[in-house]
Amino acid sequence: MEAAGIVEPPTLLGHELGILNPALGWYILRARVWKTNPAGMFGNWNPDVVCP
Repeated sequence: MEAAGIVEPPTLLGHELGILNPALGWYILRARVWKTNPAGMFGNWNPDVVCP
Protein backbone atom coordinates (compact mmCIF):
# COMPACT_ATOMS: atom_id res chain seq x y z
CA MET A 1 0.00 0.00 0.00
CA GLU A 2 2.99 2.31 0.35
CA ALA A 3 3.13 2.61 -3.43
CA ALA A 4 -0.34 4.18 -3.30
CA GLY A 5 0.84 6.66 -0.67
CA ILE A 6 -0.84 4.86 2.24
CA VAL A 7 1.62 4.38 5.09
CA GLU A 8 -0.85 3.72 7.93
CA PRO A 9 -3.91 1.47 7.98
CA PRO A 10 -7.23 3.29 7.62
CA THR A 11 -9.50 3.78 10.63
CA LEU A 12 -13.25 3.54 11.08
CA LEU A 13 -14.98 5.13 14.08
CA GLY A 14 -11.54 5.53 15.67
CA HIS A 15 -10.60 1.85 15.27
CA GLU A 16 -7.67 0.79 13.13
CA LEU A 17 -8.52 -1.69 10.40
CA GLY A 18 -6.44 -4.86 10.01
CA ILE A 19 -4.98 -5.86 6.66
CA LEU A 20 -6.88 -8.74 5.06
CA ASN A 21 -5.07 -9.01 1.72
CA PRO A 22 -1.98 -6.83 1.23
CA ALA A 23 -1.78 -7.52 -2.50
CA LEU A 24 -5.30 -6.20 -3.07
CA GLY A 25 -5.28 -3.57 -0.34
CA TRP A 26 -8.28 -5.07 1.46
CA TYR A 27 -8.81 -4.20 5.11
CA ILE A 28 -11.10 -5.68 7.75
CA LEU A 29 -12.65 -4.58 11.03
CA ARG A 30 -14.13 -7.40 13.07
CA ALA A 31 -17.08 -6.73 15.37
CA ARG A 32 -17.96 -9.11 18.20
CA VAL A 33 -21.70 -8.77 18.54
CA TRP A 34 -23.02 -12.12 19.81
CA LYS A 35 -21.10 -12.34 23.09
CA THR A 36 -19.82 -9.47 25.22
CA ASN A 37 -16.09 -9.01 24.75
CA PRO A 38 -14.13 -7.56 27.71
CA ALA A 39 -11.79 -5.96 25.15
CA GLY A 40 -14.72 -4.13 23.52
CA MET A 41 -16.89 -4.82 20.49
CA PHE A 42 -13.99 -4.31 18.07
CA GLY A 43 -11.36 -6.23 20.09
CA ASN A 44 -9.42 -8.77 18.05
CA TRP A 45 -9.88 -11.63 20.52
CA ASN A 46 -12.48 -12.52 23.12
CA PRO A 47 -10.93 -14.52 25.97
CA ASP A 48 -14.40 -15.60 27.13
CA VAL A 49 -15.07 -17.58 23.93
CA VAL A 50 -13.60 -21.06 23.62
CA CYS A 51 -13.96 -23.66 20.91
CA PRO A 52 -15.11 -27.07 22.08
